[in-house]
Amino acid sequence: MKDDETFEFPKYAEFHLRHNPGHDFVLFSRMLANAPTEKFNQVFAAEARNPLGVIVAACAIEGYIHFVGKQVDKDWDEFTKQNNAVKDRIEHIYSLLQKPVDFGSGLMQQVTQLFKTRRALVHPQLQRTKADGSSPPQTVFERVDTDFPAAKSWEIAKEFRETILRDANVKDFWHTTGFVEKDDPKQKQSS
Repeated sequence: MKDDETFEFPKYAEFHLRHNPGHDFVLFSRMLANAPTEKFNQVFAAEARNPLGVIVAACAIEGYIHFVGKQVDKDWDEFTKQNNAVKDRIEHIYSLLQKPVDFGSGLMQQVTQLFKTRRALVHPQLQRTKADGSSPPQTVFERVDTDFPAAKSWEIAKEFRETILRDANVKDFWHTTGFVEKDDPKQKQSS
C-alpha cells in the first residue's frame, strides 16, 4: 500500500480490538494541564479546569490499574467484582508482584487522595462544615483548586503510569485493531 492510498475495511469481517483507555486519559490529562488558558476558556468555564483534571487523571490511573491487573492476574475480572476500591486493587497487583507498596507517603498517597477528591466531585453531597479559624471552610471546588490543579493531577497520573508499568515489567499499550474478512451471512440468506 502506498502512502497516497486510502485503506478501507472489508464489507464484512470479524474484528478484534484491544484498547487501553488509560493511555487516552493520560493524553487528555496532559491536554487539560497544558491547554492555553484563553483556548480552554473558549470551551469551558475556567473553574472547570481543575475538577476536570482530577476526574480525567483518575480515569487514566484506573485504566492503568485494569491494564496491568489483567496482565498479572488471570482472574482479574473476578477480583474486581469483589474489590471495588482503588487501593485494594493496587495492593492486589503489588502482592502478586511480591513488591511492597506504601500508601502512607509519596505517589500512592497522592493517588488515594486524588481518588477521594474524585469521589467528592462525582458523588456530590451537601456540605455542612463548622470550623473555627480566620477564614471559612473550603468548598470541594476550592479544595480541588488548592490541592489538585490540573497540572498536578496530570503529573500524578503520568507518574503512576510510569511506576506501575515499570514495577510490573509491562510494556505500555494503546490499541490494536485486526480483522479476518468473512462472507456476510446476510448475503448468503438472500441468495
